[in-house]
Amino acid sequence: MLSGLFNLDNPIFKFLSTLVDLVLLNVLFVISCIPIFTIGAALTSLQYVMVTGWDTQNSKLIKMYTRSFKQNFKQSTVVWLVMLVVGAFFAATGWMIYQQSKVDDSVIFMAIVIVFALICLAYLCIFTYIWPMIAKFENTTLMMVVNSLVMAISHLPSTIIAWMIFGLGVYFMLTNMVVAAFGVLILCAVIAYFMGKVFQNVFAPYLKEIRHFDGEPLDYESPGEDLEHSYAEAKREVAEMAAENAEEGNVDDADV
Repeated sequence: MLSGLFNLDNPIFKFLSTLVDLVLLNVLFVISCIPIFTIGAALTSLQYVMVTGWDTQNSKLIKMYTRSFKQNFKQSTVVWLVMLVVGAFFAATGWMIYQQSKVDDSVIFMAIVIVFALICLAYLCIFTYIWPMIAKFENTTLMMVVNSLVMAISHLPSTIIAWMIFGLGVYFMLTNMVVAAFGVLILCAVIAYFMGKVFQNVFAPYLKEIRHFDGEPLDYESPGEDLEHSYAEAKREVAEMAAENAEEGNVDDADV
């Protein structure tokens, strides 16, 4: 009985191991975000680990995060700074529209409000998908933005679920002091973990990610051993596989 209790395959040990990994990831993420301009690379790295999955070795977990951070730093930073500026512009515009709504209820003004709301919704779609897209696919920045919007709209139920996960996490943190205190250590990683599950399902038909290490095939769910591979090479292989799927009619090769 005791041997079963302390077996590493025991669900309790697996849960505790995952909990420790999430705390570690949360710490890495928070530290990576401190310079502010690195938040994009941090978001990409966090989503890379979550979408790819990881084994129980913390050393491999750190390697996965740091490798993604280095490889995707330039593109993620450019996207983050642009998204930050655009987001600030939308926030200021939204405030002006709100103030104007107090004195203007014309049909033309309401049409402007609806158009602005749709543009903000498109921005939110892009912001949701752009980080895991950068993490898992190879493409130009402009195409990443376009494909993020297309992916979000074409998988709308999954997109809504991802928003709900994020919204619930933020809501409980803002309304419950215990959750807020706990969230300092783990909440960002927990939210990313469940959103990563959503993105896994969305990306699975496009990735079909099977790579090789020492001649042995490794599947999509077990990424730990293949970290000796070049990260850039792995992304290239994924892009080639997605292109092959497109030729077979599974996906449009313009989407990856």
